[in-house]
Amino acid sequence: MITDEMILAELEQGRQEALQKFPHAAYRLTKVRFEINDRITYMGLCRWHDLRIVISRVFFKESLENLGDLRNTIRHEFAHMVSPPEEGHGKIWKKNAVILGAAPRRCGNLTVAAVTSYEGKCCNCGKTIRLTKVRYNKWRRGDGMYLCSRSCR
Repeated sequence: MITDEMILAELEQGRQEALQKFPHAAYRLTKVRFEINDRITYMGLCRWHDLRIVISRVFFKESLENLGDLRNTIRHEFAHMVSPPEEGHGKIWKKNAVILGAAPRRCGNLTVAAVTSYEGKCCNCGKTIRLTKVRYNKWRRGDGMYLCSRSCR
C-alpha cells in the first residue's frame, strides 16, 4: 500500500530531480506546494499559476506495484511546471517530460474502474456489487436500486 507520506516523499524527490535538470526554474520549483486528494478525474494535476502539484491518492494507494505509475505522474506534472503554461502537452512539454524521465504522453495507464472501491448490495439477491461514487451515494440515500447481473433482472 502506498501511503500519503510515501507520495509526499516521491513528490519531494521529483522536485529535487527537476531542480537538477532545470536549474533555471529553481525559483518556481522551490515554491511548488503539494496536495493529495481523492479525485478520480485525474491522476495528477499541475496548477502552474498557483505553483501547486496535486496527486490523487486513489490511483496509487492500492498497491506498491503502482509506484512506477506514481513516479511517472509526478515527473509528468513537473514537466508542466517547467514548461510555459500555454504549452499543454505540446513539443516543449514533451521534451521536458523526456528529460525528467516521464513517458511523453497525455494520460496514464491506470483506469478509474480499477480504483473504485464503493460497494453496494443488489436489490434482488443481496450480493455485494461495485458501484461508482455517484451510484453509491444514490444507493445510500435510497434513490438508486442496482442489480448484480442480468440474471437478477
